[in-house]
Amino acid sequence: MSYLVIDFHVHPKRSSKLIINEILEEMDISGVSHSVLLGKDFGGSIKRPEIKNWIKDAFLKSDVASHYWPNGVSSRSFSQLEEAWRELEYYLKERASSSPTSLKELAEIVNTHPDKFTGFGSINVLQDEEYVTEKLRELNTLQLKGLKIWPFLFNPSENENLRMVCEDFEKRRKILLVHTGCGPGPWEIPELAKYCNPKYLEPLAKDFNDLPIVLAHSGYYSRDNPGIFFKDALELSRKHENVWLEVSAVPDVVTDPILADKVKDAIGGFDRVLFGSDYLEYMQITVHVIKKARHLKDEDKAKILGLNAKQLLGL
Repeated sequence: MSYLVIDFHVHPKRSSKLIINEILEEMDISGVSHSVLLGKDFGGSIKRPEIKNWIKDAFLKSDVASHYWPNGVSSRSFSQLEEAWRELEYYLKERASSSPTSLKELAEIVNTHPDKFTGFGSINVLQDEEYVTEKLRELNTLQLKGLKIWPFLFNPSENENLRMVCEDFEKRRKILLVHTGCGPGPWEIPELAKYCNPKYLEPLAKDFNDLPIVLAHSGYYSRDNPGIFFKDALELSRKHENVWLEVSAVPDVVTDPILADKVKDAIGGFDRVLFGSDYLEYMQITVHVIKKARHLKDEDKAKILGLNAKQLLGL
């Protein structure tokens, strides 16, 4: 059976370099007809004292710190703690500032390949209201269809700038894509990834019930604790019909029969499940394993791989 395939999660850069030709080539090999390209705007949030202090406190109270210092962090000298923190802080700064993709840059790519790409911008909602308002105006002027956020550093339900974006998006019928689950490097530490639990999106899902909220990675992603927030993702999608699951980097969510049954039970089928690859190297294999999943009906595979995304994106 031939399937329409739309990748809902593609990063246009690798190590600060655009890889559009590589993406187009991989799409052709993988049978992907259209992809959602994601912007990235973290800015200098890590430098803000209140955020820096929160991260430092969470790190020192984490299981990771307990593993290295089983007698408690107080058993280590101040200089040793400061050295560990400096290493973490450096990584966070480097990770946050690497490979930014501006709204304008993203729009230029989409306009060059309108049949191949849809653009979801990124706005650092931890900046001041003036900055976010201006970036939101730019995003709408450039006709980008959605926004990707990474709530590692803030509670999404308490961020007024994000609520402003949600109100605007609901009126304009745009889409909010939210990272859920852990992340690379220090973001694998559960205490640092706590706000990437889908449960913190509940107030937004309730207050903006006409706004599609897509849970990137379905709350499942974690190298050390796979499925870390999956239960919360299922519960949120069960309660709110505007919440969608997306399986980038975690195809097991639909290719594992037990997990797929949980998804099916939560949302009554696969009508709100989207294929995504995340890393370019995952595109072909993720398409393949979904197509080969014996427990999925052809109609369910078709929905997951592309038909659901086509409907949501209005293609």
